[in-house]
Amino acid sequence: MITIAIILIVIILTIAHFYLKCSAMTAFSTFMASIFGSIIAFTYYEMLSELFISRGYGAWAPAGCFVLAFVLGFAAVRALADLLVGANIDFGNTTKITVNLVLGTITGLILAGHLLVAMGMLPVGGKWAYNRFPPGAPISLNNPNRPILNPDGLVSNLFTLFSRGSLSSHNSFGVLCADFVNRNHLNRYGVTDGVWTICSKKALSVPKGNQQKPVRTMEIKDIGSVTVIRANISTKEIPDGGARDEKGITFTMSQVRVITKPREKADNLRGHGKAVWPIGILEKGKLQQKNLSDKMSYSNADFRKGAVWVDFVFKDIPTNEQAVLLEFKQNALTDLPPPVQSTEEIEAILNNPEGAPQENRAGQPPVAP
Repeated sequence: MITIAIILIVIILTIAHFYLKCSAMTAFSTFMASIFGSIIAFTYYEMLSELFISRGYGAWAPAGCFVLAFVLGFAAVRALADLLVGANIDFGNTTKITVNLVLGTITGLILAGHLLVAMGMLPVGGKWAYNRFPPGAPISLNNPNRPILNPDGLVSNLFTLFSRGSLSSHNSFGVLCADFVNRNHLNRYGVTDGVWTICSKKALSVPKGNQQKPVRTMEIKDIGSVTVIRANISTKEIPDGGARDEKGITFTMSQVRVITKPREKADNLRGHGKAVWPIGILEKGKLQQKNLSDKMSYSNADFRKGAVWVDFVFKDIPTNEQAVLLEFKQNALTDLPPPVQSTEEIEAILNNPEGAPQENRAGQPPVAP
């Protein structure tokens, strides 16, 4: 109810402002300012928030920087428009009212969308927060609690289209942040249990080297074909480039995901991707199935050579798709090599890369299948 009230209040106030205070040209320039503010917010909020996270200022940075970037971008473009656009051009009263009502509604929806996006990044949960996946309830990826009119989905999808078109680059928002809004809400699902929503952007990696193959496909009885990805999670503190908080490393399974693309387009990060969440982890060659709400905890006793090593298992990757990115919490990701069919030799090299006894490894990675 609170989310619905916020959306309606923002839209009504925006329409009222457009109707009472804006000419047709001012209404149009304000609408365009909201579009440019959106582009600036989605493009630069991660860069800004990293400045704070790397200095240990906590999980509020992404939401705060997103709002700050949007407000500053909106204000700058709006002020520039006043200097360049003739605000007093008269198109007639009927045209003015029609334009102001239409653009006021759309702009109000955009403003509400950005407010909800920021709320979805906040490290808070509970009954009164905006939760697409309410804490304590089973997670249904196919049935998130979308608010009326879905304004946050609207603005994120709009920027995804921009990132694939006129604003396209080598790293598309549609790939790096696939399913952006749901990702944010899944990432903060465990905050009421003390799970942090952020880590260092350097906290996640996969084994490198010509002989090490971190992405493997294998058959598991009663499950079928799965993709298993060996992840290294740094045990350093967040400002130093890791994911460790006061208690160690804690995360929910909903904070881990892979991004897939069609195989013929998997050699780049342009275009659009699909987010897939794990079904469990592999321990000693056996699948330990997990719910997305399940919490994983590693203490100092589990750490080996500065990293926790975990094999995440993914089921719902179509045969014509390839995993290109592994992502962890709000802000860590690493690119993935092409998958290979698992063999005893591949598993042996992964489990014992430097001749260390297997029982000393953290996360209990699998023996040969």
